[in-house]
Amino acid sequence: MARAYLVEATPSAVLVKNGSIESLLAVGLDAIRGVVAQATLPPPVNQGDRVPSLRLPDLAGKMVDLAQLESRILMLFWNTSCGFCQRVLEDLKRWERNPPPDAPKLIIISSSSLEDSRKPGFRSRVLLDPNSAASQVFNSGGTPSAILIEDGRVASGVAAGAQAVLALVGTTPVERAQPV
Repeated sequence: MARAYLVEATPSAVLVKNGSIESLLAVGLDAIRGVVAQATLPPPVNQGDRVPSLRLPDLAGKMVDLAQLESRILMLFWNTSCGFCQRVLEDLKRWERNPPPDAPKLIIISSSSLEDSRKPGFRSRVLLDPNSAASQVFNSGGTPSAILIEDGRVASGVAAGAQAVLALVGTTPVERAQPV
């Protein structure tokens, strides 16, 4: 069996579902945990669906269940190494400092490491999602992207890209001098 799956080290695992191979070969405990996490994700959601239970740690290590988030939330999918994310960072921080009165609460879902997730200095709560589980469940497809959650339900489609994210939060980008 090990030869059939090209296993050269233990522990190793591969996900097989309904007779089909569903994952690459995972070598080592962390990789196996990632395969197990992917295999146990809730199904993807669409606009109007209830937010499923998905637990992610915040920067302090406290677990947060996305299904328990209160009222109106803007869920922002983020990666600090994403150039498109960096281009919109100052606009988002400006919005955080002075949100409109009816603005949703911002929650950042970061696929970056703990250390890198702290670097942008967001005032809002940052949740760690190194395996992009939430991104898969909410069909975000990349960073930056965002969705609106209202009363425990997905209230918008995915806003993909800096301009769409800024439009969803109701702000416009600050004009910056272009390099010569």
